[in-house]
Amino acid sequence: MLSKPVNSIGKKWPVAALLGLLAIPLVASCSPGKVANDATDKKPARVGKIVFGESVTKVDPKTNNGRPLKIDKPHTSFKPDTPFAYLAFAEEAFGTNNLKAVWTSVVAGGEPAVMLEEDIKVEKPTEHRNVSADWEKASELMNDWAAGKYKLQILRGTAVMAEGAFDYAG
Repeated sequence: MLSKPVNSIGKKWPVAALLGLLAIPLVASCSPGKVANDATDKKPARVGKIVFGESVTKVDPKTNNGRPLKIDKPHTSFKPDTPFAYLAFAEEAFGTNNLKAVWTSVVAGGEPAVMLEEDIKVEKPTEHRNVSADWEKASELMNDWAAGKYKLQILRGTAVMAEGAFDYAG
């Protein structure tokens, strides 16, 4: 069963979890950036990155390379009882109110399996280019996931805006 993330920064936006599971609020933070013209499926010039760690903290952008958020204790390997957080950095403003977070398993020599898809609503698509969420325990998000490698992608239509990978001990 999924639970709500804790310590979310900024305004929370409801997202629908796969198969009607509990909603998980995600956060769109404001960070100025270039806006894509026709943003629905337009690929960004560069794919951004997703950083994983234990929590997300609001910081002064002047002291953090212009970014209003940072990930605390960054790492890419999680046990069920450890805190889990992500912070996605797109290389340009999202340019749309609707994004999708897609969580997939990484299978050697095979097709990745979609574990969860979530809709993310963005308040100011011409300005926002970060999304984040965190949970007290990784198992709150990945309760029935097996141990293995996983990938998170933030999509604008079919275009990947940011991506990152992590290991889960299950």
